[in-house]
Amino acid sequence: MIKLKVDTFKELTNEVKDNELAKKMNISTTQLWRVRLPDEDPRHNDPGQDFVAGALKAFPEKRFEDLFFLS
Repeated sequence: MIKLKVDTFKELTNEVKDNELAKKMNISTTQLWRVRLPDEDPRHNDPGQDFVAGALKAFPEKRFEDLFFLS
């Protein structure tokens, strides 16, 4: 299962509004919001392939391992 490194992602996106980031990643703001929720929140979603691809596109200087981990 792929998990987001929330702290790292938060540092990268701190100055960017959610709607701008979602557009840059080519995902919905809802998808962005759900992935950021804690795992124990029933509304949480793990990042899927669209989220992963969007994050790597939005931050081309980062590698998969910089933003995500496998659990």
